[in-house]
Amino acid sequence: GVDPAQYLLAPRLLGVIGSLFALMVFLDAAALLAGYAVSAIKLGTLWGVFWGQVRDAIEVRDFLLTGLKAIVFGTFIAVQSCYFGLSVKASQTEIPQVVTKAVVAALVSVFIADGIFAALIYG
Repeated sequence: GVDPAQYLLAPRLLGVIGSLFALMVFLDAAALLAGYAVSAIKLGTLWGVFWGQVRDAIEVRDFLLTGLKAIVFGTFIAVQSCYFGLSVKASQTEIPQVVTKAVVAALVSVFIADGIFAALIYG
């Protein structure tokens, strides 16, 4: 009597979206810190000058697009992984094949979605 979508799929969907969003925030912060480190070492840029230029260059739209991309990519990855995972029958030898199919499908869908985002944003 348990709804599989509510019990199995919803937590995975929310978990992947949340994890991907957190990963994007972490990696964006790491990229900014690495950019500061390189500019400080190579050019002698001061902390305040660097962050002032970053604030001038980054708009609120950039943060919203990053969040939207995390949600869209996380949804694609989670939905396709759940779809392929639920297609496994009784045989355990199917699992590696299904995992490979899920990874390839998720990569292709994320690349296509990223291309569409790039075309819409920069095109």
